[in-house]
Amino acid sequence: RWQPQTGKANAKKYFEPLVQQDPQPDGDQGDLFSTTFRGRSIKGCQVQPPKGMKALHLQPTTQTQSDIEERTWAPVNELETLTMWKLESHPQSNDAAVTWPQAAVVAEEAHAPMTSEAMEELEAFHKQQMANGSS
Repeated sequence: RWQPQTGKANAKKYFEPLVQQDPQPDGDQGDLFSTTFRGRSIKGCQVQPPKGMKALHLQPTTQTQSDIEERTWAPVNELETLTMWKLESHPQSNDAAVTWPQAAVVAEEAHAPMTSEAMEELEAFHKQQMANGSS
């Protein structure tokens, strides 16, 4: 007879993955890992969120107000590090999964409002360029 599952599964009771720590290319034991998933080799590395940013574990929530159902995300935990996984080889420094922290910092800087000092420096630079170009 089929019984519906409504709670969390006790996966640790039946499944314990073997994750091995791999040596770094320079010989140090570092934050590189390997294991298998569905019979395929996967390799991972740990990534930390940039300074001033947080990595959150989010869980979907559904709120119903009259006829409208709204889906939102609620934080469950704050993560200090993330492990990025890739098939067959360790994530490289130029992989998108590894470079997102740097991209987030660049995006924040690029979209930050300019200070009055920065505006004055920019205006002075443009005036100097115009003076050099007109002589």
